[in-house]
Amino acid sequence: MAQRISQMPNEAIPFAQEAFPYSSVERGLGAMTLPNAGMKNMQDGGAYTKFVNPQAQRAQQQDMQNIQQNALAAQSGMASQAMGQVTNQMTQQSTADYKAQLGLNTTIANIMDATGNGAATREMGNPMLKDKRMNDIKVNRAMHSKQAAELGQIQAEAGRYRQA
Repeated sequence: MAQRISQMPNEAIPFAQEAFPYSSVERGLGAMTLPNAGMKNMQDGGAYTKFVNPQAQRAQQQDMQNIQQNALAAQSGMASQAMGQVTNQMTQQSTADYKAQLGLNTTIANIMDATGNGAATREMGNPMLKDKRMNDIKVNRAMHSKQAAELGQIQAEAGRYRQA
């Protein structure tokens, strides 16, 4: 990745080199002026660049910059991946809910078909058959409690006469 060109510190550049770009701009030559006046090697106060090869340090800096840039680029990718996983999970849950509801609806349709499209339910609401149903329930309870079925019939009739 290309390194960014940065301005050298002002204290490292003599006044004449610093003022030169401004005079070029005054004369209309601004497009030809370099953005950084730079400095001569003799003005470099450090022995590092005179006697040591800085390529290893530059390579390390570029590697660090590469890692940083890759981390920045990976953040948006990881966020997109996380949103995709959430969407996928929501879709799977919605599909499971839909299949469960579809199975329930199918079961209800099968029961309605087997009972004559709700005829048994309509019959339960018929007031003419209420006494018969109540009698059947009492007989069933008596039989379940190991009593004689006739006892349930007698209890039902006794209850009928008490209400009148």
